[in-house]
Amino acid sequence: MPPRGGKVDMSNEDRERIARAGENLKRALLARMPEDGIRPTAIPGVFMARRDHAGISEHRFDQPLASLLVQGSKRTLYGAEEHTLTENQLLLVGMDMPSSSQIIEASPEKPLLTLFFHINRQMIGDLILQLGWKERHSPHTPGISIADAGPDLMETLVRVTHILDAPEQVPVRGELAMRDLHYLLLAGPQADVLHAIYGSGRYGRQLFAAIGYLREHLDAPVSLAELARAVYMSESTLYRSFKTLTGLSPLQYYKQLRLHEARRLILEEHEQARLAAARVGYGSAQQFNRDYKRLFGQPPLKSRKYRE
Repeated sequence: MPPRGGKVDMSNEDRERIARAGENLKRALLARMPEDGIRPTAIPGVFMARRDHAGISEHRFDQPLASLLVQGSKRTLYGAEEHTLTENQLLLVGMDMPSSSQIIEASPEKPLLTLFFHINRQMIGDLILQLGWKERHSPHTPGISIADAGPDLMETLVRVTHILDAPEQVPVRGELAMRDLHYLLLAGPQADVLHAIYGSGRYGRQLFAAIGYLREHLDAPVSLAELARAVYMSESTLYRSFKTLTGLSPLQYYKQLRLHEARRLILEEHEQARLAAARVGYGSAQQFNRDYKRLFGQPPLKSRKYRE
């Protein structure tokens, strides 16, 4: 199996292919993204993003995804680990994860550009079976990785932009391209991340079940003991697995999940802060405001005004 993340040895030919693909992607994204924003494409699960200003901070709760930085650079914090992403690098997030990021290089003349797609759990599982990988427990593999993108993956992403130019081809060729991208992730230097989560049988299923349980119980506190019982894991194993994969303990993860959901309610559903707090299980508005400000850098009311 290839090494996880980091730099990859490449030939001069591969570097030239990457440079050509990078330029093609810049042109394609600029043509489709004339202004700042995030835009879904006609291929389900594939998105394009543009940011025109440096210094902007963003807070998200990412679904599992693979994101290629096409132009610019940014810093991203997952758990306690800070990562810097530069041009032609691929960020792979293997499971639902809270993140904070700050854009380092971007301007209206040279915006930050990204092309990303969500990981299809069924597709990864099918490919792992087809490749004949045996199930194995991988307790020491983080759920996040950054590596230089290879030429095959970048050229496949260029092909994705070409498919988007022919809408009638999207239903068939779009799905084939997505399968190809998922295969290339499994054949690349970040394969261990996906195998640890999606290819380890019961272990992977238990972690997804734990996240699902937390999502279903946002309105009342969940203890580590309760969560461990719900997914048939020992408290110590659950704690270590979560900490390794996300950089957060299960209860830290749960707290951020609740705060992100409250933020979504406030910004997208225009919920009052005190009602949003109650919906995610906070009995104290003062504690909610403190936790919210600590995570997002400003109180709930200011977040809404900033968004408006």
